[in-house]
Amino acid sequence: MFNYILEIILFVIIIVICYIIYQKIKSKNVVVQPKNINMKNKTIIDVLKGNASMAPALRTKKSQNKIVNINMNSVWESVSYNTYFRKVKGFAESLNYWFGSNTVVAIYGTNSVGWYYAYLGTIMNSGVTTAIPLNRASSICEYILEDSGATVLVIEGNKQLEHLKQFALPSSIKLIVYYANIDKKYTNATFKTPLIDIDSFMKKRKRIKKSAKLDYDAVYLYSYKNVNRITYTNKDMMKFVEGFLNDVKNNGSVKIISYLPLCNVVTQIFQIYLPICCCGETWFAKNYNSVLGIKPTVFMATPEIWKEYMKKIKNYMYITRKMLYMKIKRDLGFGKCNLFMSTGAKLEDNVKKFFKDLDINISDIYYGSECGIVVDLKEQLRKSIKIKLRNNEILLKDKQHSDWMETGDVGYVDNDKLCITVDKHDLMKINGKLVCVKTIEQEI
Repeated sequence: MFNYILEIILFVIIIVICYIIYQKIKSKNVVVQPKNINMKNKTIIDVLKGNASMAPALRTKKSQNKIVNINMNSVWESVSYNTYFRKVKGFAESLNYWFGSNTVVAIYGTNSVGWYYAYLGTIMNSGVTTAIPLNRASSICEYILEDSGATVLVIEGNKQLEHLKQFALPSSIKLIVYYANIDKKYTNATFKTPLIDIDSFMKKRKRIKKSAKLDYDAVYLYSYKNVNRITYTNKDMMKFVEGFLNDVKNNGSVKIISYLPLCNVVTQIFQIYLPICCCGETWFAKNYNSVLGIKPTVFMATPEIWKEYMKKIKNYMYITRKMLYMKIKRDLGFGKCNLFMSTGAKLEDNVKKFFKDLDINISDIYYGSECGIVVDLKEQLRKSIKIKLRNNEILLKDKQHSDWMETGDVGYVDNDKLCITVDKHDLMKINGKLVCVKTIEQEI
């Protein structure tokens, strides 16, 4: 009798243990189903607040970030939408306490929860954010800081602080806030501007009385070639995200990887706005090699990365096309991915065709970096965007711009679709003919 009872107890214990293991495995890759959100007349802060009951929102590797909410899941830390909103609100109220509303904040670091909290917190406080590009010359970073009139510089950690020692910081910068643990050698004596950690910064807060409006300026971004400032309002950013939502809403749940630099409007919309607007998950990674472990449902990469994938795929030798396609998607981490995008430069036609033959249709997102207008090349040209050619250079105009904006890119219009060929700066005359320099380099 005793042995019989013991067997039952052991059986129950085994069932409980198996259930716990199953739940942990399940939660590791859980994806929130998209939610029908009414975004009419709402800022991104309004949408984030409405998602506060949803979970999870952000996932990041175990790190030294000071403001990550610790909900351990294997090597990942999880942040719910409720915590996401509270952290954003906390940064906004602290910023309001220290400098009041309408403050310009520059952010310098890799993609992380700290970057997101500072970015959205600034917008919540009716301020403007600007991203300092990584791996650019100090003189360019200095120019952006000065031209933007930033009052606060939010940085990540040691690497950024070391680079910062080479800067001649403008007098407008009143405070440097870091959100990762740093070496003790970096003190206030290292910089003329006061240096403070994010925890100390967020201890003091002041309630925000006036919420951000759609027509408020929200983001300053700088063109890559000429370093011209482009200003986006909250309304502009929400209009851009609508274009992405049209592609995403029919593709089930949304799970993206945040790894592309956040220095242009496309990567900010895709990696910050899009997940919030469809209650999706954002997983932070150092590079695209994390795809296999994360298994995103929506993926964006640069043409260079798509070429790397093409090299990997060419190594596969399978009998049937279906087997090849399934094997590729599984081995590369795209088993659950329904939407693929490319941005940053023109995706070459042969690369696009290569993936299309494998049933991987890549949407080419064109960003006129010199003018700040976004066009989805997969779709018919949107009525709000006008296009014309001048000496083969593409000119764009939308509701935000009354004049034609030069893009610096050469192309043509075919059946109401914009086709990009090359950057005009890559063209040179040889024997009276225009030749692309990159084409010559590739041949050599």
